[in-house]
Amino acid sequence: LLAENCRYVQNTVGVELRKSSMSLFSDSSFEQNGKGVYSVYESYTGDVHGPIADLSIRDCVFTGGSYGIDLNANQVAFKGIAISNNVISGMSTAGLKVGGGGYGPYAHSVSISGNRVSASQGGIFIDQFYSAGGNGLPNLPPLPAYPIEVVGNFIIGNSGRPLYVAALDAGAGVTNIRIANNIVSGNSGDILFTSVQNSTNKQFVGNVVIGSALIIGGDSSYFPRSWTITGNSFV
Repeated sequence: LLAENCRYVQNTVGVELRKSSMSLFSDSSFEQNGKGVYSVYESYTGDVHGPIADLSIRDCVFTGGSYGIDLNANQVAFKGIAISNNVISGMSTAGLKVGGGGYGPYAHSVSISGNRVSASQGGIFIDQFYSAGGNGLPNLPPLPAYPIEVVGNFIIGNSGRPLYVAALDAGAGVTNIRIANNIVSGNSGDILFTSVQNSTNKQFVGNVVIGSALIIGGDSSYFPRSWTITGNSFV
């Protein structure tokens, strides 16, 4: 599926994904939708939901609504997800969220890069993932060292948390993440990493953070560990 140079205006959902393979959304405008791009987390009504593979959302502009991009799904695979070079502003919940929905999806390969998220309640949220892997998708390439990467984004002037990372291993698996070379500036809230316990390789490196603290939280049952935090600038 190729959808480019489109306008999605004042819809409950601009684009709803249920099961997708090889889709590209580019150079389009999402204006005042409830959610710009959204994936359902269970098949309660309508078409059956399933794995989302080789999805690219790039060079789009999202203005107004609750979420610009909200990808969540219960225990299906996210493979080859690339969200890049989008401009997102004016969201009442968060500019961009990946994960969540029941136990959350499986992460094979998710990349969030070069986006600008501003003037929203929250910035970039990585919500709950069940595990790493493809959960039955055929012909998968090897699992990357970091199934989730958040790299080179500009998260500026939001009224809540600019970055949030929740449980990356709600099941028995391990999901590693790399957050690198982002600019985080002028946000009212702090960065929060919580309940990320079993992952063995989590990187927060080379970021510039101005005006926000980094909080690593959790509780006695779900506590974060194995974070490498190095080469960042906090001002």
